[in-house]
Amino acid sequence: MNYFQITEIKNALIELGKERLPVAYEIAKNTRLCNQVINETADLSRELFEKFADRDSEGALIQYPDESKSMQTVLKINDPEKLAQHQAERIKLLLAEHTVDFVKISASSIQAVPLTASILMPLLDSIIE
Repeated sequence: MNYFQITEIKNALIELGKERLPVAYEIAKNTRLCNQVINETADLSRELFEKFADRDSEGALIQYPDESKSMQTVLKINDPEKLAQHQAERIKLLLAEHTVDFVKISASSIQAVPLTASILMPLLDSIIE
């Protein structure tokens, strides 16, 4: 499953975790598994951005003043070709397949609580069996 699917599963788990259920451990464990992939993707995305970010003649990253926050700086990609390359690579990163061994939750353990389809749909077949 890709980054977007894992993010959707994490959001559903957070909503499910608001209910008082006997499967709190499984929900927490699965949320942690989602966070690992999400954090790893965020780290790789930052590295990818730095790879294409503007550099000076000596190869050092150029720190631009952040117009929205005083005393802070940001990196930018001003070269249209590098920006297009960055966007293509980032899409590949976000769509990359990850294997996550979720802790399964039996449907019978959560049937007593009325849940919305927005919670159930991402979890069916991946976590709820």
